[in-house]
Amino acid sequence: MSKNKDEERRREGREPFKTKIDVFIDTHQLQAESLDMSEYGFRFKNKEPIRCRIRLDFGTEIMEKYVQLVWAQKENDERIYGFEFKPALEDLIY
Repeated sequence: MSKNKDEERRREGREPFKTKIDVFIDTHQLQAESLDMSEYGFRFKNKEPIRCRIRLDFGTEIMEKYVQLVWAQKENDERIYGFEFKPALEDLIY
């Protein structure tokens, strides 16, 4: 994907920001349907978004946010995930 396409799809610009993040994934069970499988993994689809809560450490302040998984990709030996900030918990009921 080219940089120009990324910029066209993104609503706001990004600023570099590095900090420790704790990720809390609820034990909610999602209903999904598999699409395909290989020796190394599989894909699935579902109607519910994959959501979690994160805690960001700003050094002098700790902030908690609810987020929804938007995209994921593998880069070398690591995974990169894109999340979208979501409203408070009451708006994220499954």
